Amino acid sequence: MSTRQPLAMQHRERRRVWCADRQSWIQERHNVVFSDESRFCVQYSDGYIRVWRFRRDRTLPSCIRYRHTGTAPGRIVWVAIGYKIRASLVRIDGNLNADRYIYDILRSVVVPYLQGLPNTIFQQDNAKPHVARRVRSFLDTQGIRLLPWPARSPDLSPIENIWSWVAEILARHPSPANRVVEVWHRLKAAWNELPVSVIQDQFDSISKQERAVSAAKGGNCFYLFCTDLNPQTAYKFNHLIFMPYCSRRINIFFVFASFIVLHF
Repeated sequence: MSTRQPLAMQHRERRRVWCADRQSWIQERHNVVFSDESRFCVQYSDGYIRVWRFRRDRTLPSCIRYRHTGTAPGRIVWVAIGYKIRASLVRIDGNLNADRYIYDILRSVVVPYLQGLPNTIFQQDNAKPHVARRVRSFLDTQGIRLLPWPARSPDLSPIENIWSWVAEILARHPSPANRVVEVWHRLKAAWNELPVSVIQDQFDSISKQERAVSAAKGGNCFYLFCTDLNPQTAYKFNHLIFMPYCSRRINIFFVFASFIVLHF
């Protein structure tokens, strides 16, 4: 079961209108630079891991995931992606507030990053540090155009699926990280391995995602960005062999196979 933020009627309407206003966008989408923060934990993720097992095997060591209670230690990072270029991974120590967002990210990374990209539109979500008055003032002073962003809409950003790619690369490591510094080094290595062609595949699928959200009348939508990933690129990373949505044909196969298992 996936977890999403609840969408009130005003959220759904704003998402629907936002998608409708950009139906004619073609080249404009390639001028957008998407940004986001994410947290990666030591030894385990915040999600669930599903395995096939018999009921009697639930206490076997191979079917148990050990973890400490409370918040797991980890590393928060910030990234930005454009159609032909990506920003460097930025490490965030502690909590991110408006001042740190301005000096550690916007002034140090975003402004130099966007200087060589004319007609660029910068995207950020509506997190409190992003929408603070002094942050808006700084962006206006620097002449940075902002893409209006509907609240609670991570499914409209291609960067969400890029996070999945990075997490999958980390999960392929033969041994779990035991320290936060190890997580950081592995994150940098994974980010540097990610080819620009994968990012471009996500950008090229934005219009499909927007149409899916419009069809859902602004409601939550499954991430469709990965449906058009190049299978050869996917095989190169040995990722999407295990992902049922890597292609429509494989998706149909998994649905049929699940039906057979459940009913026979």
